[in-house]
Amino acid sequence: MSTNSEISGPITETQACVVYDTRTGTVVHTHTFVPAEPGGRMAPDALVDAALEAAAGRADREYLAAKEVPPEAFEPGSDYRMDPETGAVRSERPAAVSPADRKARRESSGDSG
Repeated sequence: MSTNSEISGPITETQACVVYDTRTGTVVHTHTFVPAEPGGRMAPDALVDAALEAAAGRADREYLAAKEVPPEAFEPGSDYRMDPETGAVRSERPAAVSPADRKARRESSGDSG
């Protein structure tokens, strides 16, 4: 069995799970699995159990549930919510406005500054 110090090359999470409050949909914990060996996977039930265990110290734990989601669904610095109707995780952070969009808005409003 390899330890993290024995792995060469980039380490990439292959699976992710969210723990969310079933009353509000607020994601309270994200949990990722990084395999010790390339292509390693964790059983989905074990991933969910590990994520719930990591959040076990929360006072509201009886309202928590977990679901496996794609690891690429997350951006650093965003808050997430589970949509109870679709089961999808969505970012709560407003979409960023690009500098080009900002400039176009200024020009269309007559603001040159």
